[in-house]
Amino acid sequence: QNQRQKGVTLPLMVFSIVVVLAMAALAIDVATLYLARSEAQRAADAAALAAAKAFIVAGVTSDPGGPSSQTVAVVLAQQQVNAVLLQNNVAGRPAQLVGSVTPNPSFNFGTPGTTNQGNPSVTVVVGQTGLPTFFSRIWSHAPNSVSATATAEVYNPSGTSAVPPVSSQCVKPFIIPNQDP
Repeated sequence: QNQRQKGVTLPLMVFSIVVVLAMAALAIDVATLYLARSEAQRAADAAALAAAKAFIVAGVTSDPGGPSSQTVAVVLAQQQVNAVLLQNNVAGRPAQLVGSVTPNPSFNFGTPGTTNQGNPSVTVVVGQTGLPTFFSRIWSHAPNSVSATATAEVYNPSGTSAVPPVSSQCVKPFIIPNQDP
């Protein structure tokens, strides 16, 4: 009986070590991609909010049908989006616009006189390709990538078109007391 069981321990240990290392490698790669996805979502949110702020500065909220304010808003919003992307890294490199939305960023100014008349919005899709993975390259040669989408809507505070455009840039919370120590 002892002769049949001799040498079984070594193959079992080798198999166990391989399985544990494979699980650790998978956990490292999944965590890397999850972190990159979170960074991409954060960059997309920041870019969409910066573009929405540009809409407010341009006065599009009060004059959604005005072509001159829309042109100014688009130019300013694209500048803001590009600046935000340079400041936000995804996997150690500046975030990039990716092409699942055409054009990217996508602007929606609504149609005056319809149910979609009011609040302009902007949609930004941010991502990164060629992400560094350590062990998943064993199974696939395709580069890993992540992307995230964010949409920001700009509220028209006046509810109507106003001349000159109302462009409130900051609203002080009157109801919430300041609780700083």
